Amino acid sequence: MFQHALVFTALIGCHFIWIDSLCILQDSKADWLAESATMGDVYKYALFNIAALSAKSDNDGFLNNKRDNHVEFGFRAPCATLLGREGGERRIADDFEGQQLEQECILLRGSAKLCWAFEKQITTTASNSLLFTRGWVYQEKCLARRTLAFTDESVFWACDGGSRAEQPEWAIQSMEREGLRYYQLLARDSEKGSEIVVLQHFHMRWHMSVTSYTLCNLTRQTDKLIAVGAIAREMASSGVDAGRYLAGLWETALVQQLDWLCVTGRQTPARKYLGDAEYVAPSWSWASITAPIQPRMPSLPFHEPETQVVLAEVTAADVQTLTDYAYGAVKSGWIRLRGRLNTVTRVVRSSYGSGSSTTPVLSLIDRATGESLWFSSDTVEGRNPKAKQVGLLAWMPLKVRFQGTSVECSCLVLEEVEAGGTTMTGYEQQAGGPKLRVFRRLGTGNFGRTFERLAEDKLMLSLGMYVVASGSKVPLAADFKPREDGYEEFVLI
Repeated sequence: MFQHALVFTALIGCHFIWIDSLCILQDSKADWLAESATMGDVYKYALFNIAALSAKSDNDGFLNNKRDNHVEFGFRAPCATLLGREGGERRIADDFEGQQLEQECILLRGSAKLCWAFEKQITTTASNSLLFTRGWVYQEKCLARRTLAFTDESVFWACDGGSRAEQPEWAIQSMEREGLRYYQLLARDSEKGSEIVVLQHFHMRWHMSVTSYTLCNLTRQTDKLIAVGAIAREMASSGVDAGRYLAGLWETALVQQLDWLCVTGRQTPARKYLGDAEYVAPSWSWASITAPIQPRMPSLPFHEPETQVVLAEVTAADVQTLTDYAYGAVKSGWIRLRGRLNTVTRVVRSSYGSGSSTTPVLSLIDRATGESLWFSSDTVEGRNPKAKQVGLLAWMPLKVRFQGTSVECSCLVLEEVEAGGTTMTGYEQQAGGPKLRVFRRLGTGNFGRTFERLAEDKLMLSLGMYVVASGSKVPLAADFKPREDGYEEFVLI
């Protein structure tokens, strides 16, 4: 592959090429940390990026003569007459929903140029290529100004202005969906748009990127934050004031960003914690788990009082990075939160569905009300909690959301870090200040009711008072009065 890249670069008149594995000293961690922090500039300012979509390894090339240039076409008889072509008619059997149908077709003699062999190339289009499932390639795809992509039989082109290909247009949509052009538009909008609207677009864009990125694979999970750091840096330089970058999240609307969901928690490996050799991020960060995640922030606008009430508050936060690069690998991190911690009596296992489609479900039983809330564990750690662990569990409401004819509460499920242990937290208690309890994230919880059944649910009523304003038929977020007692400040690591 490298030889083909050099040949192609020389053919178009370029004198320089960047190949990560050749330009970064592979046995030097110091060089890797330094160069990986500048990779965004390499992708952003390069003349173009080469993508070998059909290659399975570095030993495969992408310049080849495998293209099949000819194909025979078959048409149904009525259509063939429109072409003014003659051919031998034949009858063929066609299977449609189990029925054998005979349809008359014309087989045209001769051959024609083939631009795209669907059955051969469907697995190597820009949308389906294995190349774009690699975590390190994600920011390369997003930040490159121009991309030339090669398959065995086709060539793609994508740039800020659009895309072209020998294949149908839908096959290259993913190459232009994530592009530097968006970050440039974000910067332009920040100069003239209202602050709240621009901030909304900023967060929605970031969550789209995180969702796509976590679907990709990394050989080393310790690369998780640095392999997307260039995109974070690009967004931070857009002019939108989103606050500090904190291990994959942003300082503004931080409480809402804690509400992310792991979609494969039953199989996701346990987190690496501070002090472990392969520690990546604090438990509250999506980067702390090896699995796809889905942010549960609602669609725009995400924090208007008419739809949502936040039930927790961030009082302080800090993240320490391995180097001076703020968007790189993390040494430690913590958030100090103020919220209502509710204890749990037990974890209930059940299932829904039938036969082979049965899905296991976990629920937590709240100690104060005896009501249950749905529990989604981030990793395998929460699937079979021991009796001692259950005693350390707590859930904290994050936000209550009013939508249509129902109200829904999202919450964090936490596990307290036992005092006096050898656990590293990365958090130092303030001298003379109150001694705060320390927790780790275990997963998320969720419960809700229709407005008609609110009075039947003690768990919903424990959140606050639902007021129906004059002239309204249902309670609104603006009239909701959160319960103010029982709030506690604690640390999440």
